Amino acid sequence: MKKISNRIIFVIIVIVAFIAIYSNRNASSINKTNVKYLESFGWNVSKGDPSIEHINLRSSWSGDEIYSMKRSASAEIGLDPGEFSNCDINVYMYLLEEIGLKDNLRADIWVYQKKIIGTYVYHVENNISVKFWPINTPLEKIVSEIRDLDFRVRDIVPN
Repeated sequence: MKKISNRIIFVIIVIVAFIAIYSNRNASSINKTNVKYLESFGWNVSKGDPSIEHINLRSSWSGDEIYSMKRSASAEIGLDPGEFSNCDINVYMYLLEEIGLKDNLRADIWVYQKKIIGTYVYHVENNISVKFWPINTPLEKIVSEIRDLDFRVRDIVPN
């Protein structure tokens, strides 16, 4: 009886190890594809692995302003994450080498079953309205628009 339970435990450990190795290879393959995709638009990804978030694209998000801005930025290059409502997706979040005003820009890529369904560039500057750009937007335009957003904030907020 003990030999059987030891074999079962061994088989379970082997299966879990195989799944872990396969999942890691799959994530690594998707990451390489994503980085090449970003580079094809002229972006340089900082070294290191991306952050990965697993989310469900709820149809209830359709009225959410932030989701709408992300979806709009994706749509400008022909992607529509709205087609994947109620699907579980992975969001790969990359730190870019390009700088906004003071901080590095970021890019997110939304993936559903190894297919890119949404992507955009955004800034993380403090005290400036959030904005998302299509991945094909030139850096100079993004920096200029961040400066405009910064000036508007400084005009509104007294020192």
